[in-house]
Amino acid sequence: MKDFMKAMKIYIRALYNPVLFILVPCFLVPFLVAMAVDPAKPGTKNYGNMIALVGMMHVFILVMFFVGNIKLSGMKFFGSLPQAKVLYTDVPIAATGILCLILDTVIFAIAVLRCGSGTAADLLIADAVNSVITCAFNASSGKIRGKVMSVTGTVLVCMYFNQMLLLRRISFINNGFGISLPYAAVIAAAVYVIGFAVIHFGMLWWWKKSDRNYTLTPNRGIAGSAAGNN
Repeated sequence: MKDFMKAMKIYIRALYNPVLFILVPCFLVPFLVAMAVDPAKPGTKNYGNMIALVGMMHVFILVMFFVGNIKLSGMKFFGSLPQAKVLYTDVPIAATGILCLILDTVIFAIAVLRCGSGTAADLLIADAVNSVITCAFNASSGKIRGKVMSVTGTVLVCMYFNQMLLLRRISFINNGFGISLPYAAVIAAAVYVIGFAVIHFGMLWWWKKSDRNYTLTPNRGIAGSAAGNN
């Protein structure tokens, strides 16, 4: 637990950028206000836009981690720390997940108060899916190797950023999922638990596969180990 807390502090210091931390809330608040003041109704294209907007708000959270991920992937110092494994695997998932869950709670509260249980159920599922996708992107950022994987990752990120253009064209998105709130809560909980678990074990697999063990040995120094894994 001590290693996790130390790694979290290091991660927060690495990703902190005053410009992004000011701009992102400035983008999020107008969207949340618009959802509260004039929520869209099921059966309209604006409804599909509103569900896609939930995803776009999660994208803004992903932007907040941009600078930190560049530092972690580019500076060998972080890989030499005793908390390196936790810093590269668990902490990115936890940090992104906490912010996503806060945003999800705010969106769900607005939906319940202003939109009714049907819309709240739709947004609850959309929140869960987008939170897991956001955590997956953030956890894997800077860790993808190979041309095919890099191209695939770039395409997926571009699709995620442009989901408002994609989702509004899907009719069942505009009409809602037609799931009651209790069932939506069960589905969302399953998405959260299974999604975060898959990302967690995926990052542990990546750590083992990439052999990012920066422990100093007589035959292998930190610099040599870092260079051999990049």
